[in-house]
Amino acid sequence: RRTLTKFGYPPDKQLIATETILKQAELFADDWVS
Repeated sequence: RRTLTKFGYPPDKQLIATETILKQAELFADDWVS
């Protein structure tokens, strides 16, 4: 959350941004494992 605030994300969009980051991390993890 500190990072999102640092880059100027409004509080109402932080949840969406966090979900997007987690989805991207899952995709990258799948690529790294295989």
